[in-house]
Amino acid sequence: MLLQIKPLIFLNELEFEIKEMQGCTLKAVLKDDRGQVYNTFEREHKGGGLSCKWEGLNDLPYGVYTFEASGGTDAVKARLVKRI
Repeated sequence: MLLQIKPLIFLNELEFEIKEMQGCTLKAVLKDDRGQVYNTFEREHKGGGLSCKWEGLNDLPYGVYTFEASGGTDAVKARLVKRI
């Protein structure tokens, strides 16, 4: 799975794009530095590329988060910043 998050600094929503992925369920979580899960995202995908917008993140506290996404046997991680 090739994942691109744009941008790595977010306010109220996250946009990310998956370039290559087999048909499966895409699952993503946002965790803080202590590993606490703050929000989850799940979407069925039939394969190929996928563009997603994760909305409703305005209630998250400001700070640094770890974005973890998995689909099938693939997984990716990225550090993100929620700012004012």
